[in-house]
Amino acid sequence: MATKMEPVEGFVDNYMGVTGLAVAETLGFIRTILWDKKVTLDIIPADYVINQTIAVGWDTYKRSKSPKNHNELEIYNCVSGCDNPIKLGKVQEYFNYAQTKVGINSRIWYPFLLDTTNTTLFAIYSFFLHTVPYHIIDFLLKCIGKKPFLTKIYMRYEKLRSALTFFTLKEWKFHTKNTRKLYSSLSEADKRMFNFDVTNIYWPDYFMVCSKGIRRYLLKENFEFDYNIKSYNTRKYIHLFSMCLVIIFMYYFFKIMFITLF
Repeated sequence: MATKMEPVEGFVDNYMGVTGLAVAETLGFIRTILWDKKVTLDIIPADYVINQTIAVGWDTYKRSKSPKNHNELEIYNCVSGCDNPIKLGKVQEYFNYAQTKVGINSRIWYPFLLDTTNTTLFAIYSFFLHTVPYHIIDFLLKCIGKKPFLTKIYMRYEKLRSALTFFTLKEWKFHTKNTRKLYSSLSEADKRMFNFDVTNIYWPDYFMVCSKGIRRYLLKENFEFDYNIKSYNTRKYIHLFSMCLVIIFMYYFFKIMFITLF
């Protein structure tokens, strides 16, 4: 995930993991997703991982000089689920709130997400909310001489989503006894310089930092330009209208299927 403090707040340079899903939802690119909001995610800022790695190197060297601990192998889990847990549903809530404050001008659609834990239901949602609309839009782009791109981007996203589904439907518990012991052994100065204490992360503030980082470092938007609220409202009204059309289409589709089968 994005850095919390170092080298700068919110620095992120890739779309992997939760960041990729957050960007896709923020841009209004995805409309449905397969996940369980009750699952606890082990989210860690990148600078915390680096700080802990440095501290582990120091501790390993120190223990190697001690005859008593020379052959002992220690495991240090860098996770948040044990000491400062956060549910996936809360991650979505905090991200969505942060986006209303930070704002994104490069949205392609009004952000809306229909989630489920049922794979069959997800396949139906995905067909009507992703596959059909993107193919139609790409076809229209071809008709007017533009290069189609939505289906190609969606296939890339689908690979990311498929890889993450295993982790968004399940959770694990990692012990952090050694990590907490390591942090306690640091001096106060080292704790400030190499902070990896997850208990001091206030998640709403952290996701605000993440959202700013996404806008600046991934989407390359200039903060000197104000967020276009008019454009946001226009997308909102178009979204509501299109959802009405989708509901009507699905109603008649299943009605015809029912009459045909029965």
